[in-house]
Amino acid sequence: MTSAAPNVAFRCEASPAIGGGHAMRCLALADALAARGWAPCFVTRDESAETIPGVARYPRVDPSAQDGLSRAAPAGLELAVVDGYGFDRRVETPLRRSARRLAVIDDLADRPHDCDVLIDQTAGRTADDYRGLVPADCRLLLGGAYAILRPEFARLRPAALARRARDPVRRILLSFGASDPKGMGQGIAEALLAAPDGPAIDLVPDTAGLDAARALAAANPDRIAVHYRTDDMAGLMARANLAAGAAGTTSWERCALGLPSVAIVTADNQRLIAARLAAAGAIDLVPEDAPPAALADRLRRLAADAPRRTAMAEAAAALIDARGVERIVEALS
Repeated sequence: MTSAAPNVAFRCEASPAIGGGHAMRCLALADALAARGWAPCFVTRDESAETIPGVARYPRVDPSAQDGLSRAAPAGLELAVVDGYGFDRRVETPLRRSARRLAVIDDLADRPHDCDVLIDQTAGRTADDYRGLVPADCRLLLGGAYAILRPEFARLRPAALARRARDPVRRILLSFGASDPKGMGQGIAEALLAAPDGPAIDLVPDTAGLDAARALAAANPDRIAVHYRTDDMAGLMARANLAAGAAGTTSWERCALGLPSVAIVTADNQRLIAARLAAAGAIDLVPEDAPPAALADRLRRLAADAPRRTAMAEAAAALIDARGVERIVEALS
């Protein structure tokens, strides 16, 4: 490293339609690099910063500005990081004009990339999955050891794991990400409320469901707390005894804290993750067409089955140790 702060630009997007997973993991990596003295910026649209407010902590360049990166990093970028299912080498190769190195974050292994480093946090991912899709000299950082989580997950992990086996189910977390078009979180909450004196519910709604979530909480103030665009997801997961959510990238957060979960596939890209987590015994996977009431029923069954919850917590925690960002930063430094 030179005495000047090395620049890193993150190309990603977030929106209610595509969710916030790409921007969230870029943000976690940006924070870790910033703590090491790097100077991050984001190449993303206004909607991304509105969906994931933490992006606003860093300078931002609109991707339509052809000279944007040149203005953001006049001395050139040490590193560009690309994360998005719509991006491949057609987007990546032009970035080499501005960046000395290029890293890609992916979890599909279904398209060609032009990069020096490829990160795929999917459990069980192997180099064979990217054969012919990356340059021969590309460094591959694959599997759960490279799960991109914020540092609070590592900090809260020991205490969270210690209480999994001993605590009864007092709190249930319902979180389906930045996009929940079917209103699963709201529907599960309503179904759980049908049983009196049940566990407390922490509901994390998307923007479209915010008003309905707040109305439900107002009618049931002793049972439901609403957490909109929360910065404390790790804390919510650590305090929860059970969770329900989509089988996307948030699955790795739940695994890191050993949180037994009922999960459902809400997008095509989640199917591989869901299958591998279910095979490991880390989640209770429900059919994709299951209604909210079915997920609520699965939560009730798990609440009454302490041995299974303990086994799920152990299986989940074994997959993700919450130190992935540390390993990635070391590889990039």
